[in-house]
Amino acid sequence: AAYRCKDAKETVEWYAKNLNMDFVLAIAEDLVPSTKAPDPYMHIFLDAGGGNVLAFFELPNSPEMGRDENTPAWVQHMAFEVDSMETLLAAKAKLEANGVEVLGPTNHTIFKSIYFFDPNGHRGHQHRYSRDVQNLGRSEVGHAERVEQNQTRAQACGLDA
Repeated sequence: AAYRCKDAKETVEWYAKNLNMDFVLAIAEDLVPSTKAPDPYMHIFLDAGGGNVLAFFELPNSPEMGRDENTPAWVQHMAFEVDSMETLLAAKAKLEANGVEVLGPTNHTIFKSIYFFDPNGHRGHQHRYSRDVQNLGRSEVGHAERVEQNQTRAQACGLDA
């Protein structure tokens, strides 16, 4: 995923310090490669673990970044899985020790998570599954009813379930 950032250097330092993400690469261009538009930018890449990359664009000539005011702040967020509940609690403690406000752990039944904001205003979420999500609900009473409810909801939204 790629997001906009206010300051590339600050963003790299924050993710390294708080989420142990290593800096991978930075690309600086004066022209957008795909459109050739004259719009200087800095594109940074961080190792998010598990073969995933988190990227940011610093756009110095663009108006100050904002957020989608029509969408609640809790909706749009980056989610990162951790390997244990102990790791989740240690991540919370580390973030708080570094002055980052953290919400949670929040119990979502199938996983527990913590929430925080990065220096760009992007919400982050780290979670640990508390159940086998690959087989979630398959052996439980009511699975067929949940499948039917989800299909009905998807169809109501114009999606094929």
